[in-house]
Amino acid sequence: MGKNPFQILGPFEVNGAKADNTEYQKAFWAECDEEFAQLSEANGLYLFSLCNGKNYDPQYVGITKKQFCKEVFNPRNVVKIIGTLAPKKGKVCLHLLAKPKDPPYVGFYKSPKRALLWTEMFLLMLCRRKNEEILNIVGHTFLEDCAIEGVTYPGKGKTIKTFRSACGFDSFAKPHAQPIVRPPSASTAHPIPQPIAQPSPQAAQTALPAQPGK
Repeated sequence: MGKNPFQILGPFEVNGAKADNTEYQKAFWAECDEEFAQLSEANGLYLFSLCNGKNYDPQYVGITKKQFCKEVFNPRNVVKIIGTLAPKKGKVCLHLLAKPKDPPYVGFYKSPKRALLWTEMFLLMLCRRKNEEILNIVGHTFLEDCAIEGVTYPGKGKTIKTFRSACGFDSFAKPHAQPIVRPPSASTAHPIPQPIAQPSPQAAQTALPAQPGK
């Protein structure tokens, strides 16, 4: 489990005007589960963004300690969606980060709180580069103290370029890295066994081997 990376699932479009509707939320998570089995019951991280064309502008990063379906649309987030995101230009979208179980198991591993908190700060560092007005309030001072020039903070120059090269920021793929196994879709997660066709009496008779002496 510890070696499995958080996998990015989505984006899932959110109807901002209906974000506070319980029936809409149930239907939303049902659609997510149709695409990735048991995703609504997983825990992990989430990112709300505004999509305009091919551009996604980050708006809020959060974590779920128990289940996505119980925490993503909590009252505070619903206020953000309806009052702040929905009125803006663009589609409200949601990305989810979770750790799929190893095949042949279906579902997702439970991520520990420590991993969630650290990854949340890392995502915030990245998202604040693109949107300094991101809605997250907690951690701003901490993130400013941890900022790195040219990585999580604006900057350029030969020194920064060589540092980025040394850290591999411009190429995250490793030649020896194992390929990531994507979580199965709900349609293939639980294959329906097909009934075994029974031969007809006529076919059974013709299939019998000839008996000696006849």
